[in-house]
Amino acid sequence: MTGRTTGEPSLQDRICLVTGASSGIGLETARGLAARGAAVGLVCRSPARGQAALRALSEEFPAARLTLFHADLSSQAEIRRLAEDVRAQLPGLNVLINNAGTIEKAHRTSPDGIELQFATNYLSLFLLTSLLAQTLAANAPARVVNVASGIHGRARMDWDDLVSPRSYDAFQAYARSKFAVVAHSKSAAQRLADSGVTVNSVEPGLTQTALLDDAKVGMFKVVRRFLRFAPTAAQSASHLVRLAVDPEFEGVSGLYFRKSNPAKAAKAIADPEVLQRLWAFSERLTTQPAPDREP
Repeated sequence: MTGRTTGEPSLQDRICLVTGASSGIGLETARGLAARGAAVGLVCRSPARGQAALRALSEEFPAARLTLFHADLSSQAEIRRLAEDVRAQLPGLNVLINNAGTIEKAHRTSPDGIELQFATNYLSLFLLTSLLAQTLAANAPARVVNVASGIHGRARMDWDDLVSPRSYDAFQAYARSKFAVVAHSKSAAQRLADSGVTVNSVEPGLTQTALLDDAKVGMFKVVRRFLRFAPTAAQSASHLVRLAVDPEFEGVSGLYFRKSNPAKAAKAIADPEVLQRLWAFSERLTTQPAPDREP
């Protein structure tokens, strides 16, 4: 995507933040938004890769309004610092796209002692959205788009095993993190219903990115076989851009999308007790040091 398509409305009034924006779907989402005139904040873990992404977009769109933020979203301290920086540098923020994610073939923990996929793929967006909710509401109508996965339907949510798994399964850890993303999106939509902020989750589908490069374990081996037939990052990113800014989705909230179409989420997502338990669990993990097990 190198420019605004004829007939597409300009996004001069949109100020967007995209996490995981140094490559893949995140970079292509930032590119799509910049191409249509939106101001875009790019959140990147690596300073070098972040600078490269910023440079590439600046060269492609010389008039683009771009801001680079560095943060390791597995660290709650860095998420809190990021939120402060965003509030200071993008006070008019009205679109948040939580795209950052990881797949870890071996068990690793975050700086806060939490299993790394759960910390990065889910808790980061829970905390960042909470910290930026007031800013988004002040600039309503505003939208939050959370990147999910159809794999969430394969999750087995053992609440005593999310923080520090007794035995590690990379595929199951990923599925649990994405289940939490979909559940949180529905719950956050309900909690922000009167604020002018909508929250939706989207499954962009299997995509040709580097995310699966090192994930050659378990079910991921099977998934990788189909990667060469998958859409490009730019094609998948187009669905995130549509949900984030297109008028047809104005006021739409609490849904799970497959690409650009509403889809049926896992059955447990409709259970109010599951939503409440996950929310309370997440609040506890982001307000005090994480315990080894849920009491």
